[in-house]
Amino acid sequence: MPPAKFPAPPEDAAQPLVTLEGVVERLTFVNPENQYAVLQLAVRGRRQPVTVVGPLAAAREGEELRLQGRYEVHPRFGEQFRAVWWYAVLPATVTGIRKYLASGLIKGIGPELARRLVERFGAHTLEVIDHTPERLAEVPGIGAKRIQQITRDWQLQKGVREVLVGLQGLGLSLAFATRVYRHYGDQALEVATSNPYQLALDVAGVGFQTADRLAARLNLDPHAGREGRGGACLCASGSAAAPDRGTAQGPA
Repeated sequence: MPPAKFPAPPEDAAQPLVTLEGVVERLTFVNPENQYAVLQLAVRGRRQPVTVVGPLAAAREGEELRLQGRYEVHPRFGEQFRAVWWYAVLPATVTGIRKYLASGLIKGIGPELARRLVERFGAHTLEVIDHTPERLAEVPGIGAKRIQQITRDWQLQKGVREVLVGLQGLGLSLAFATRVYRHYGDQALEVATSNPYQLALDVAGVGFQTADRLAARLNLDPHAGREGRGGACLCASGSAAAPDRGTAQGPA
């Protein structure tokens, strides 16, 4: 399966975008209405966390983020990194890992087993599954057959995880990201980034409020989206806009 294609943020020839990666230490300010947030990002090789600002309200403490943006100097707060695009990679916190594994994406791992795995391996749980799955035998109740099943499904889910990570980076919760993936399959991220209003028409529970947020994050014209393909389909079907129950702003 080819890797998920993430939308490229707008370039500025005078100021090329800088890529920054790190783990969210804490969110110091969040405005859920416009998605603006300020967070502290622990970056490898830097003794002090980097202050990051931008449309980051969906980020969660403990997540590892990949961002693109530019450094700037605020007259009051000093140097900060203004993000214009970002997405989260696999969860880095114990809570996030437990929720991820308990979601049912990996066959053979349910909520109870997810809890025991995290208790044993902590923040290294996903690393163990990916690189040294034989260590899963250290958890009581997991035998060779279960390890084979988990390992097989983990490998099969790698492509799925890339798509879900991309959708979560757009502000969808894991639950709704999963729903979108189930509807579109490998094309989910492409549909969400090229015409998020199509989601409001095709996916139950995702309404135009969510589509508006996705369009804003992707710098798309919301009027073009509503009046273009999505609007045309809506008019043709004669249906009312779907109720918006997919407005969660971060991983479930």
